[in-house]
Amino acid sequence: MVHQALRTRTIGIASGKGGVGKTTTAANLGVYFSRRGIPTAILDLDPLSDLGTLFDLEDPESASGPAAEIRTRLAPRLDLLFPKAALNVSDKSRTVRRFLEAKGDKLMQVYRVILIDLPAGGGDEENLSLLPYIGHLVVVTNPEPTAHVSAGSYLQMIMEREPDREVFLWHNKFSLERAGEFNPRDVVGNYHRNTPREAWLTDRFRQQLHDAAFVPADPSLNLLHAENPNPLGIVYHSARQSVLHILDGWLDAEACPLRRTEQTLPKPLIRLIHGYLSRRPDCVEQPDGLQQLSEYIDGITAARHSLAEQPQIQAALQQLFHDLHSHPVWNNGIRALQLLSEAADETERLFSHSDGRTRKLLDNTIIKLMYAVAIQPELPRLCRNSAGMLLFQFAAAKLFNVEKVRNLILSLVPHRSQAHGRQIRNRRLQIQRIVEQDEPYRKKYLKLLRTSYPLFTRQIDTVHKTFELGPLLFRDEDGHIHRKAYVTLLSQLIHDILYSGMGIVVGFSYRAASDAFAAGAEILLERTTRT
Repeated sequence: MVHQALRTRTIGIASGKGGVGKTTTAANLGVYFSRRGIPTAILDLDPLSDLGTLFDLEDPESASGPAAEIRTRLAPRLDLLFPKAALNVSDKSRTVRRFLEAKGDKLMQVYRVILIDLPAGGGDEENLSLLPYIGHLVVVTNPEPTAHVSAGSYLQMIMEREPDREVFLWHNKFSLERAGEFNPRDVVGNYHRNTPREAWLTDRFRQQLHDAAFVPADPSLNLLHAENPNPLGIVYHSARQSVLHILDGWLDAEACPLRRTEQTLPKPLIRLIHGYLSRRPDCVEQPDGLQQLSEYIDGITAARHSLAEQPQIQAALQQLFHDLHSHPVWNNGIRALQLLSEAADETERLFSHSDGRTRKLLDNTIIKLMYAVAIQPELPRLCRNSAGMLLFQFAAAKLFNVEKVRNLILSLVPHRSQAHGRQIRNRRLQIQRIVEQDEPYRKKYLKLLRTSYPLFTRQIDTVHKTFELGPLLFRDEDGHIHRKAYVTLLSQLIHDILYSGMGIVVGFSYRAASDAFAAGAEILLERTTRT
C-alpha cells in the first residue's frame, strides 16, 4: 500500500533519455535543500547514475552491514539511500516499493524531502512502476531536438498512466538559440512536430505541465574537469564566449556591413540574417556558408521561392560576406574563435606541450581584435564591454602560464589519498563546504582573493599600456578604475577554477545557473509544503 503522507514529500527526477543532466539535477536539488536546513535524502535508482562518483564516495562498493546498505551520509542533512552496492537485485523497483511501504513512517520522521533519481527513459518499467510513490515529478531535458522528442514521448507515457499528473519541466544547458523550427522553450511543440498526431499530448494534459527552471551551462557542471581543475582551459572557454559577444554586439554597429544591406534587403530578412550570424559567425569563412544561410532562411520562412533563386538577394549576401570577412573586428574575431577552441582542446590532452608559435598567433589575434574595438568608441555597449571582459581573460591567461600562479589558485583545492597512496581531488569535502557554508574555508578563499588581486591588476595594467587598450578598462561613474567590477570578475574566475567539474552549482552568488537552480528548487519546495 502506498504511504500517502510520504508521497507528498517525494520528488521524482526523470528524463526521456540519458545525458541531459538528470542525476546532476537531483544532486544539486539535494545540496540546495540541505543548505536550506531541510533534511533530504536521494534514492539512487538509475543503474547508469553517477551519484556516488559525483559526491566522491571513496569506495561505495565496500559498504557493509545493514545500515551501510540503506544510507550513506553525503553531507550534513543530506543522505544517499540505497547506494549501488545495495541494488544488485533483479527487481530493484519491488525492493524500493517494499522499503518505502515498510519504512514510510520512519522516513517521515527523518526527512522533509526525498528525491528519487529514476532510470532514464519511459521504456524502463522500473521507472513507470514507481509513479504511484512519487508526489511530484520533474522531467529533465536540454535544448536539443532529440532530447525534446524523448521528453515528449516520456510525457505521453505518463499521460496514459496518470492523466491528472502535474509535471515540472527542467531545462538544463538552456540557451535561446534556435535552429530552424526548433524552439528551445517549447518541448511539446517540438515533440508534436516529430510525432504522429495520435501520439500527441492532449490540451488538458498540457495545462498540467509547468516550466520549473531554465539552467544555463556552467563550468561547475562540466564533469570532464572532475579530476583536476584546468585554469587555462577554463579561461580559454570564457574568452571564446567574450569573442562571440563582441561579434554579436558588432552586428548592431553603424560600421557593420549588415547595416548597409538595409537599402537592398527587406527588414525581416535582415533580422533573420542577424540572428543566424550571431549563432554561426564562422559561416562567413566556410565555402558553403552562403548556401547554409540561404537554406536556414528558406526553412524559417517556408518561402515559395528559395533565396538561391533570387539573384539580387544572392548578390547582396555575397557582398555582405565579403565585407564581413574584410573587416578587422569580424576577421580577427573568427580567427580568435578557432584558435581559442584549439588552445582549450590542447589543455585537455595528456602530456600535451603547447606550441609557442600557436600561442603567439593566438595572442596576436586577440590583441588585434581588442585594439579594433578599443579605437571605435561608438561601438555598442555589448561589443565594448565584452572586449573589456576579453582583456581581463587575456591577462588571466598570461598569468596562468606561470606555474606559481596556477599553484596559488589551486592551493585551495583539497586532496585525499587513495588506498595505494595516490593523491586525488577531494570533491566530497568541497561539497560539504558548500552545504555547511564553512567559515574557515571562506576566510581562506578571501585571503586567496586578496593575494591574487594585485597580480591580476598589474597584469591588466601591463597589457593595456603595452597595446593601447585603455578604452577597454572598466571604470566607475567618476572615471576611476572600477575596482569592485574587477574583484567580482576575479572572484568568479577563481570559483570557476576551484569548482569546475564538481557537478554542483547551487549556493554561489552572481551565477546564472545557481540562481536558476534556486528558483526551480523553491517552486518544488512550495509544492511539497502545499501538499
